[in-house]
Amino acid sequence: MESSKIRNIIMTLAMAVICLVIMTGTALAATATRNGRVYTHPADSYDSNKQLFDGIDVSAWQGSINWSKVKTGSGTDFALIRCGFTSLSTFKTYQDSRFLEYAKGAKANNLAIGFYYYSNCATIAEAKTEANFVVNMIKKNGFTPQQPVIMDYEFGQGRLPAKWNSWVKSGGIKYARKRMSNNVIEFMNVIRAAGYTPMFYSYISISDIVSNPAGCKVNMDDIQKSGYSDLWMAQYYSKLQYSLPVNYWQYSSTGSISGIKGSVDRNFWYYNKKGSGTHAGTKSIRKAKATLTYSQMKVTGSPVINGVTVKYGTKKLTENKDYVLSYMNNVKKGTACIILKGIGAYSNDICLTYKIGTKNVKTAVEPKPEPKPEPKPEPKPQTEEEKINAPNNKEVTSKSPAQVKVSSTVVNCDTNEQTITFKKVSGATDYTLGYRLDDAKWKYVSTKKQLTYTLKVKDNVRVATVVRAEKKVNSKTTYHGKWSKAYYRVMADKDLKASLDQTAANVTFSWDPNKQGAYLLTYKAGDGQSQLINTASAFATVQTQPDTVYTASCTPYTTVNDINYVGASGDSTTVFASATKSTKWTRKGLKSRYVRITWDKKNCAGYKVKWSLKKNMKLAKTKNIKDPKTNTLVIKGKKATVYYVTITPYTVVDGKTLYGQTSPVKAVKTKK
Repeated sequence: MESSKIRNIIMTLAMAVICLVIMTGTALAATATRNGRVYTHPADSYDSNKQLFDGIDVSAWQGSINWSKVKTGSGTDFALIRCGFTSLSTFKTYQDSRFLEYAKGAKANNLAIGFYYYSNCATIAEAKTEANFVVNMIKKNGFTPQQPVIMDYEFGQGRLPAKWNSWVKSGGIKYARKRMSNNVIEFMNVIRAAGYTPMFYSYISISDIVSNPAGCKVNMDDIQKSGYSDLWMAQYYSKLQYSLPVNYWQYSSTGSISGIKGSVDRNFWYYNKKGSGTHAGTKSIRKAKATLTYSQMKVTGSPVINGVTVKYGTKKLTENKDYVLSYMNNVKKGTACIILKGIGAYSNDICLTYKIGTKNVKTAVEPKPEPKPEPKPEPKPQTEEEKINAPNNKEVTSKSPAQVKVSSTVVNCDTNEQTITFKKVSGATDYTLGYRLDDAKWKYVSTKKQLTYTLKVKDNVRVATVVRAEKKVNSKTTYHGKWSKAYYRVMADKDLKASLDQTAANVTFSWDPNKQGAYLLTYKAGDGQSQLINTASAFATVQTQPDTVYTASCTPYTTVNDINYVGASGDSTTVFASATKSTKWTRKGLKSRYVRITWDKKNCAGYKVKWSLKKNMKLAKTKNIKDPKTNTLVIKGKKATVYYVTITPYTVVDGKTLYGQTSPVKAVKTKK
């Protein structure tokens, strides 16, 4: 990187201890010159929060690489290495023949490494297979990448374009984009779940709907809304013209650097000094204290490696377990950078700096701080019982009856009743039910010795209930048992509607929203295992298997004070995910007034065929074909007349007929 292009002003903290250094400086220059050509950076990149680093991406095509020369002779600080690819003609995964050689060589010569996989997946299942293949390669060989793990999704020759064409034909271009985008999201999900930073690579013509609305193959909005905003974009031009912010720009495929014979892809990384963000369930590495061994180190002509000690509170963190280090600009005189990136239980990143000059200067030792008064102990977190101000167990003695075990709490929204059922306690003479409606005071009632009790509750009211056993010895003495575990319900349920898209590839379950605002959708395909979707939306879309019956129900719930109050499951709905994809017709070999229609066979019980003189299908005639193997019908009508036809597959479950998606209206014409 040319020092005249980026000038950093380093503000050191007291005693030169680098503790969560925040770099400041002039804005990143608008242009950079590489291999004699001037490149203009994206407008959002040249500000004081961005730092420019140079890197390459390589695959087996590069042949033998002298990684020492790459690092010391070209100003290259990171390498994105192809770890594998999927064949174009069939779905088969392969490891790049030089993956291990490149990764070990780059790492040994102090380049930050990341990995990319050339994907050719056509389904979510294939995307998952590819991503797991990548994760296994990385883990099996003991690599801890400092750079992202990338899905390289292009649109070359082979099976993917053919799949695209079939998707467009069956569901339109938006449907085809959705299929491609879902594949990207699934790949990213697997990479993130494995603890790596996922990133998406592509080129403008297939990924920018602004500049190429007709040819765009993925929906970047869907991908970014799923939490994956890191982008590596290719455009071999003097200026990147992509409509969204990018992290990396692959600006040339014909670059030239020391250590590699022939051409190589060159890249800019626009590092954000504000950090990449802290993931849920992790601690921010930016809150740790990082101390460098040296504030200045002597230039040697080789990478100058500084020592780093990282503490989070009093805990000393471990490299390659809690964090990884990327050394940038650490060969020539000037300001070197170490990007400290959290992994495992930590996330986010920060850039630490030190000088490279004529001699080594150790970082000054931080003086011991004045003793601070002992902090007051944190208050104990409230228990669930304390949060709802539940009745206590102070009256429990050794003579008390056993604790009640509740069997069920059933919410019936039709009658506005909640019924609590519990098990009998030996020696108990009666039972007391405690209940609380919303945030009101607790009330108590006797169950009159019954093992069940029904409360009348208004719509959308929260109910907390507990039960205890009573043992009456005489008119003056009663021993009270321990209160049962509290149960939390809300008087609400949700009935479902189901709708299939035109190809029945997806089913959308929807319901009327209410003030609970949170819902648990339970669904299953055929006799398979039940699946759960937790959502705040009033709908959920499920990708279907062909010709399969789906059953679903929805349970609303609300969360107050970290306690979930669960409603009742509304009436379940059942849908048959099936659709005929093409309807053909012919008059060949038929007499006057006849036409033959055919359609693709489905795994169903039969077909309902309708035909009408009107395109809106009013006054249509209907033929029920009960043999699923029969996929043809001869229709008799008026001579040389246009009729409109639809086909609907159906199945029968427990005596009930379930209809799939009706095919698009098809115009046919009878013979003269």
